[in-house]
Amino acid sequence: MPHQDPDIHLAVLDTRFTPKILDTCNRIRQMNTDKPWRNDVIVGLVRRCYDLQKHLRRGYAESDEHYLAWAARTLLELKVWTEYVTKSEENLKRFSQDMYVDANTAFRVGAKATAALDEHPLKAASKKILDDTKPDLMAKLAAAEVSESERYLRPSDVAKQLGLEIEFDIANMTFSKWAHATAQSVLLPVYAEGKPDSKIGLFLMMGAGNALLVIEKLSDYLKELGFPIV
Repeated sequence: MPHQDPDIHLAVLDTRFTPKILDTCNRIRQMNTDKPWRNDVIVGLVRRCYDLQKHLRRGYAESDEHYLAWAARTLLELKVWTEYVTKSEENLKRFSQDMYVDANTAFRVGAKATAALDEHPLKAASKKILDDTKPDLMAKLAAAEVSESERYLRPSDVAKQLGLEIEFDIANMTFSKWAHATAQSVLLPVYAEGKPDSKIGLFLMMGAGNALLVIEKLSDYLKELGFPIV
């Protein structure tokens, strides 16, 4: 059974996540490779994990359940992506391509919103921004071998592929109720004011566990590649 003493989780995070990790990331990015996207994905995941565990610790220190839930929820998603990319190089490349899919999705949403502005004073300016952006975006999509119709990866779908569906659905729902402006996150703090709060420690434990899983999984993957480990 996972240990629930917050001081132990904080001490483990403090010991495991040192600035040396960022120095190693810089070394990996400077390595000569014919697959820069591979190195960039791994470094990006490591850096994101490093930053998120700092947010997690800050949320706990400030007794901010909303901030803490956001950090824990994002670490949950990061674990899904880490499991996904370390399964195969094909998955890793697909994840790197998803950055361009996300950009294209945002572009299409922006174009749709601009078209709906009718005679709005910002319509012309918005259209110009989109028109100026499109050539560069199309070039980057082509270079990344991404079609305009490609849909972005959904963490819930990927979790299902990996056999993590139940864990993801339960934890994601729990964290989301506090990370977003739900009735629960708005009202419960009012009703529970002055009462003992166990969820702060629970969110820390779950977030810390996923942060450690992510960094160890990525370290093992780097070791397999013969790269410096984080």
